[in-house]
Amino acid sequence: MTLDDDASARLAALAAAGLRRSRRERQAPLDGGTVVDGEPVVDFASNDYLGLSAHPALAACRARRSRRSASAARRRASSSATARPATLEQALARWLGAPAAQSFGSGYAANVGALTTFGGADTVIFSDALNHASLIDGCRLARAEVVVYPHGNLAALDAGLRARGGRRALVVSETLFSMDGDIVDVAALDRVRRAHGAALVLDEAHALGVLGPGGRGVAASVGVVPDLLLGTLGKAFGAAGAFAVGGVATCELLWNQARSLVFSTALPPMVAAAATAGVELAAGPEGERRRERPGRPRCPGARGPARPRRWRSRLADRADPHRRRPPGGGARRGAASTRPAGGRDPPADGAGRHSAPAHQPLGRAQRRRRSSSSSRRCADAAAAAAAAAAAAAAARRGSRSRSRGCAGAS
Repeated sequence: MTLDDDASARLAALAAAGLRRSRRERQAPLDGGTVVDGEPVVDFASNDYLGLSAHPALAACRARRSRRSASAARRRASSSATARPATLEQALARWLGAPAAQSFGSGYAANVGALTTFGGADTVIFSDALNHASLIDGCRLARAEVVVYPHGNLAALDAGLRARGGRRALVVSETLFSMDGDIVDVAALDRVRRAHGAALVLDEAHALGVLGPGGRGVAASVGVVPDLLLGTLGKAFGAAGAFAVGGVATCELLWNQARSLVFSTALPPMVAAAATAGVELAAGPEGERRRERPGRPRCPGARGPARPRRWRSRLADRADPHRRRPPGGGARRGAASTRPAGGRDPPADGAGRHSAPAHQPLGRAQRRRRSSSSSRRCADAAAAAAAAAAAAAAARRGSRSRSRGCAGAS
């Protein structure tokens, strides 16, 4: 069997299960709307949280740098690499108040590179069950023992850290979870890991630029400084690429040993320049103006006026995320459940350890329920938006008709 035959069979299986993705052409007109396959739509899939991707400042940076070169044409570790990524890293470190920063080509590369650099056979990685796929793959490639604790269940995390046997521990979690929209209690998470001398790695990809003081994320809102903070430049900052911020030695080791960085071409100069402009805009008055809108979630434990903890809308008004059941069922989050994300029972030691692969994916039925629920919400919203647009168009036509009638009468 050829690879193409194998691929065809697997694609047919995906299609039969309703999981095969289709390619659709998306256009972004200058007026900021979205057109898919020639039809105007309401876009629920965009990561352009602050709407900076089409900002004139970013467009000018891209145009200016593209006249010189569209590619860095070399690895970042090369001694003759362009200075643009270094300028970006300085801007990120200055904005986040960190000693140093290191840029990567993508969020996936940053997460995999960080965990494979700081993991190892002498390390136990404690990973939230709903962490992003890039963090899961980083855990798998780190050659460390991986303990998957139920989503947000700090009692289970505490029990696992207590039972790790004195080995070096690394706690890895997102702060704002993109699929469920809930925010982990970073202050409590930090207290648990400090009690056991574990290092903390936080992925703030969906929070940076949007939440916290000056958009600096969930950790900044509660005064937590992780050992390593990971973020992306392709969401709130309107560009592409990603980064890690931490201590000088931490970033220097990433520069030397993160394989996803060492063996990849550097960010194109025009992308690095646009990302720098996006960071400066998000950190300044323009970013604050775009963040000040109704429905911003409030970080648990954050100081300042109370705001909703989750995105509030008629489409998603759920209960307090800290009282939801962990993935796979079982006790509520306050209970010391160690049931993993896939709904399978852990080994008899109860510490939440699993044989490879470390993370158990959601079952097909769970994925279908989540997908169908999300699809229904999006379809309802799109229908409501289309009805509102049709009503507005009808009103405009009626107004023009009355105007023409009045003109004829006169």
